Amino acid sequence: MHKLYVSLATGFGLFLICIVYSANTGTDMAIMQWVRSFDHGDKVAHFLLFGVLSFLLNFAFKARSIKLGCWSIYSGTALVAILALFEEFSQHFIATRMFDYFDLLADLTGIFVFALFTRYWLGKSRVL
Repeated sequence: MHKLYVSLATGFGLFLICIVYSANTGTDMAIMQWVRSFDHGDKVAHFLLFGVLSFLLNFAFKARSIKLGCWSIYSGTALVAILALFEEFSQHFIATRMFDYFDLLADLTGIFVFALFTRYWLGKSRVL
């Protein structure tokens, strides 16, 4: 089962890299045009893309956690949060992109909500 989680996380991560690369180069993938056709579709996509990636990585990393002060954070959640911060702030330096605090908020909210899903899922079943 663990290999499935690793494969899903890898595939989804590569999909997200393709989306970011497409946005950074100013070329639109068909799915990006479709998402923008909905009200707040961009924010929903940010929420889901980063949230799902953190969920999948949490299981790929066997729900390992790191301690930050009094907080215990899943390793996958922490990694995706760092990547989201880097990706959003890097947009200041890319001519075809524009930094948006609401995109970052959607990313981090998705990551947080899917960390809660991870905890709930682990409590309901023995999947690892």
